[in-house]
Amino acid sequence: MNLSDLKEIDELRQVSFGEHKCFLHKEHRWVLPIIFYNQKKEILPHPCTLVTFDAHRDYLNPNCSCKKDILRIRKSGITFDGIVHLCQEKLRKLNDDWITVGMELGFIDDAVIFYEGDDEPYNENLKEEYKDQQGNIHKIKVLRFLSTELGFQGDLSDTARLESLSELWKILGWQYNSNFSFLENERKILLDLDLDFFIVRWKGCYKFPWPDEVFKKEFLVQSTYQETKGWTGKDFVDGLVKMAALLTIAREPDCCGGKIKANEVLGKVNHFLFDSKLNLDKIPG
Repeated sequence: MNLSDLKEIDELRQVSFGEHKCFLHKEHRWVLPIIFYNQKKEILPHPCTLVTFDAHRDYLNPNCSCKKDILRIRKSGITFDGIVHLCQEKLRKLNDDWITVGMELGFIDDAVIFYEGDDEPYNENLKEEYKDQQGNIHKIKVLRFLSTELGFQGDLSDTARLESLSELWKILGWQYNSNFSFLENERKILLDLDLDFFIVRWKGCYKFPWPDEVFKKEFLVQSTYQETKGWTGKDFVDGLVKMAALLTIAREPDCCGGKIKANEVLGKVNHFLFDSKLNLDKIPG
């Protein structure tokens, strides 16, 4: 089995995005064999730092059966088929444990999650660590919308909390020296999007793509906060793209209200975040 088999399993498509490789697929947990493949090809660092935008946190503790399989796979040698088996048989079908499984497998070191989070209120306890079965400690940082975090007392702007935020900023390559900027280094990240981040939910059962008004407010309006004045959410995403060795996009149509709405969101994301540089001519219908 190889990467091309994911075309049938998870509607995998590779789309052009300038100099970047970008993989578009269906269910979020299936990003793991994509990561494995690109690390084997030395396109993505091993392990890599994950930066993701998602309506869900996706770092639940893997169940005991999954952990046992991971130990077995690591002992015998990780293979593409082994990862596919995990995704098919052991990971949760709700796609809510793939980040910690990626850490268990040694694919992911630390993770920053921009969390839409309408399923439960944001709180500081969402920022935590994960200790894998090898004893390695992985940092997991959960943030809110970019417009919030770049604004007044946000986690990307509050220099008064420099000491407590330094760990997050180091993971992101985000630095302050009279003004904010990204570090220019060779450290490459996996930039990952789940399209359900850009969905409005109402009364628990209705799902609507963000209107253009929301995209403009969240990504195009400049910050007026002194420390990040002039920065937009899109500026920050542009910085992440420059640091990214790989871009992955999970469509998750069931969480978007269906394929038509997922495709609508994808078109808006391409327009507002990526300047329409994603070649989406052959996306699944």
